[in-house]
Amino acid sequence: MNIEEKILLNEIRKKNRDVFELLFEQYYPVLVKFSESYLHDLQACEDVVQSFFISFWTDSENININTSLKSYFFTSIKNMCLNRIRDLKVQDKYELLYVESLVNTDNKEVIFDSDIFDLINDAVEGLPKQMSEIFLQ
Repeated sequence: MNIEEKILLNEIRKKNRDVFELLFEQYYPVLVKFSESYLHDLQACEDVVQSFFISFWTDSENININTSLKSYFFTSIKNMCLNRIRDLKVQDKYELLYVESLVNTDNKEVIFDSDIFDLINDAVEGLPKQMSEIFLQ
């Protein structure tokens, strides 16, 4: 980290809003663009980058940066994106298991969300006959 970056980080730790806004304006667009290579969803990318900057601002006293600010920013965003992907995979896995259990149950009274059951039934009924048979087996 060079002298200028140390001064900038020091100012962030002092809660200097002008310095924070400068860094935000400089890095926000490129970090959003960078995160798109991981998430492919503009809204999710903006959420990740905004969360990063909120955390950077609120936890600035505890941040220990041994590299350049730019490197720290990009590495942080990369890690946040990878965490988001991991979380989405876990969420998708459990949602798939839930849907499978709904489809495979013979007792409709066990199903708590009748709207979901109706949507699944409609989707299965809309499939070609062979596909719906395979899905229901």
